[in-house]
Amino acid sequence: MALSKIRGHHTLRGTLILLLSAASLLAQEQHPTQGYDIEFEGPLFDIDKPSLMGGYESILKEFIYPEDALSEKIEGVVTLTCIIDIDGHAQDVKAIIGPKKLLRAAENAVELSQWTPGRVKRVPTPTMVRLDLDIRIKAVKQLKESEAEKHTNNLILGPLFIGIIYLILS
Repeated sequence: MALSKIRGHHTLRGTLILLLSAASLLAQEQHPTQGYDIEFEGPLFDIDKPSLMGGYESILKEFIYPEDALSEKIEGVVTLTCIIDIDGHAQDVKAIIGPKKLLRAAENAVELSQWTPGRVKRVPTPTMVRLDLDIRIKAVKQLKESEAEKHTNNLILGPLFIGIIYLILS
C-alpha cells in the first residue's frame, strides 16, 4: 500500500509537470500582437532633425558685417528661429535676441543657408529650428579671406589645367 501511494504521488507530480510544460509552450506560441491591428518595427517615431549643409561656417561665410557694427566693433551671439522646409530652405527666419546692429544681417545669412530637411518616418517634414550664431569680426574676415583665396586658386588652376590637357592631346 505504501508503494502504491508513492507511485500515485509521483504520477500526480508528473502529470502536473506535464500540464505546466504544455501551458508554457502554448503561451510561447501565441503572437505578441494577437488581437491588435498594429504593425510595429523599430522605434515608435523615426525622426531625423534638419542638419546644416556645409556646417556652421556656411552661415558665417554668408554673413555681411554691417558697416556701423564693424566700425563700432560690435560682436556677439545672435539667437534665431526658423522653419526648414521640405526642400531644405530656411523660412520665416526671426532673430530673437542679440546685438541689435547684427540681427538683420544674421537673418539674411540664415536665409541663404541650405539644410537637409527634417524627416518623420523618412518623409521630409517642415521643422522649426533654433540656432545661436556666434559672430566675431576676426572669424568672419578669416572665412571671407579663405573663400577669396580658394576662388583665386580656381581661376589660376582652371586655365593651367586646360593648357596641360591641350599639350597632352596635341
